[in-house]
Amino acid sequence: ARTPARALAQNGCALLHMVAAEDLLISGAMSAEIATRWGVKTTLVEGQGHQMGDEGWEQSVMGPLREFLDGLT
Repeated sequence: ARTPARALAQNGCALLHMVAAEDLLISGAMSAEIATRWGVKTTLVEGQGHQMGDEGWEQSVMGPLREFLDGLT
């Protein structure tokens, strides 16, 4: 496979691309480029920074993660 999207298609894998809304290290443009390269949508996690370990991270991260996992069935 010459692209990440093709690799995902060939392997039948699903990919969750979560981005912290307040990430100061990974820019929005960089996150969008990653999503485009992998051919997936971006899931924006509000109220979190780069490590997604700020207060309340369990609630803000687990919702999108559960939706993603539920969609795999």
